[in-house]
Amino acid sequence: LEFRAGVPVREQAQFRKYADISESFSDYVRFLQTNPRYQDALAVAGDERDFAFGLQNAGYATDPAYADKILAIVQQLRAD
Repeated sequence: LEFRAGVPVREQAQFRKYADISESFSDYVRFLQTNPRYQDALAVAGDERDFAFGLQNAGYATDPAYADKILAIVQQLRAD
């Protein structure tokens, strides 16, 4: 589900395949570090709220509630 001009639209997309979770995280970090558009988010990576909204503002996800959803997951994990 992607958002185009604020409207949710179903899209078919290809995803990368990894041998394990470690390879997935390494690729994610490399992706962020090598894309200039995410440098502001990385600069505040020590603050999960600023980082999540930094990714959202840089266009990481099309969902306008991306950062709020990520932060809700963080809160849930802390509660467990």
